[in-house]
Amino acid sequence: MPIITRPEPLDSSYIPDNLRHREDQIESIRGLVIDPLIAGNSSSAIIFGPPGVGKTAKCKLLARETSRVSMVYESFVTFGSIKLLLQDVLLKTGRVTLPSGTSLDYVFKALKQSQSKSGRKIVLVIDESMNAFRDENGIYNLIRAKELHSVEMSTIFVSVDNPLLYLMSGVKRMQYNPVIIKFNRYSVTELESILYNRASIALSADSYSMDILNFIAETSASSGSARVAIELLQKSAYLASHRSSSTIKVEDVRAAMAFINPYVTESKLAQLDFQDLLILLSVCISLGAKAETDVRGIRSSLDMVCEEYSVNKIGIQPLYSGLKELERIGLIEGHIVSAGPGTGTSKVVRLNDIPVSVLREKVESLIQRLS
Repeated sequence: MPIITRPEPLDSSYIPDNLRHREDQIESIRGLVIDPLIAGNSSSAIIFGPPGVGKTAKCKLLARETSRVSMVYESFVTFGSIKLLLQDVLLKTGRVTLPSGTSLDYVFKALKQSQSKSGRKIVLVIDESMNAFRDENGIYNLIRAKELHSVEMSTIFVSVDNPLLYLMSGVKRMQYNPVIIKFNRYSVTELESILYNRASIALSADSYSMDILNFIAETSASSGSARVAIELLQKSAYLASHRSSSTIKVEDVRAAMAFINPYVTESKLAQLDFQDLLILLSVCISLGAKAETDVRGIRSSLDMVCEEYSVNKIGIQPLYSGLKELERIGLIEGHIVSAGPGTGTSKVVRLNDIPVSVLREKVESLIQRLS
């Protein structure tokens, strides 16, 4: 049975029936923007947060669910001014083409006429909206569309950062008074939940384990991005299929991460001295196909490596210093975990962005060159 049984849910354009861990934000938009507009009260909202945390997906999900208003999605990057953007809104809602040189006031007049014919109110979603606030006259007219132009329209601005904080004075921010909703990065637990949902509808049941989904979630945790996590799952599944495996392995995830976030490994390796290379090789040997290893396993491998290359054994303190250096330049990730009740803590090391076998080959080649 193939690993991928339904590829669509692993695609970046896929919008699920429910957006996990964003229910509160969705209800806020419904309650503060859409429902008031239906009742006759226009408003505006700013949604901001890092990439991949559900901002655009939430708006597209609401557009699919909302039948009582017309939700129009635009990207400000495509147009560069509010007037040009609104002309495209006219094309999408009323099929109206305006001559070049049309004034902003005339665009709003055309919107009013189009709205009178259709009888539908508009929720306008403007993605990549940071620079939209540089068009202060356009923004002012847009947010006050009902008051100034009798156009029943509410606007949702989507951005990585809150544009009001960077581009407008405090007085002007008070004049606009939009609803502001921040989307935070997903936690490891939330990413794991999202991955489980996608895997359950896109992959064969025996092709993945909760350990693999947890490894992908933890690998994606620095970005907190569901988009990165799902793309990592997708590429891991394809790589496993390519090697004719029926299951996704840790090495598939590492190889997939190398595709998504290709670090220049050679330049990092060039920063290491001979001792650090021996320690890194020991990390590779200790890891093998596992998701992570601990200092005890690395130290045991290091003793064998030192014997193989006929060098003196490396003590525990130089080992810790070497691991710290490998973390600093981004070759490994390390964190402290509890070793159990009454047994203290232990340092755990993992490798995310390159297959262990590939890195081991590179390191061994460098060591032999320096020996």
